[in-house]
Amino acid sequence: MALRAEREGFIEAQLMNGTLQMKPYAKETLLLAREKGFIMALATSTMKERAAKLLPHFDLLACFDYLTFGDDVAAHKPDPAPYVRTLALADKTAAQALVMEDSLLGALAATRAGIEVVLIPDQSFQTTYTEAQKAGLNLYAETDSLQFVYDLLQADQL
Repeated sequence: MALRAEREGFIEAQLMNGTLQMKPYAKETLLLAREKGFIMALATSTMKERAAKLLPHFDLLACFDYLTFGDDVAAHKPDPAPYVRTLALADKTAAQALVMEDSLLGALAATRAGIEVVLIPDQSFQTTYTEAQKAGLNLYAETDSLQFVYDLLQADQL
């Protein structure tokens, strides 16, 4: 819990001093997906209180039709509970969904929920996953940027 509190404080400080940045292509990809008619949902282990600061700060709240936060579920990623709840809210099956994940634990949670994953490792610190770590994941693709998803949407390939 001390580590979580320290992380929360670090993120809060970045938010307050303006150094916290959105992932490149995040908003553009969300807006294009919405324009193309996709139902947009967020399934995060982040607690609602913190997300309530982050999403409006980046003007992202209106991008999502459904939201699942860490305090909405009893178990967090890598447990599939956040994704299972979100699918139920949207009245969709796993086969009708595609997840964008920046962590191995999140990709594992989506896989356990039966959903295909685009794995986009967090670039705020050096992350490379081994083939052994990715074994068993239901990967649609692995890429280093949301631009990959944006380009697929532009080309109507999703």
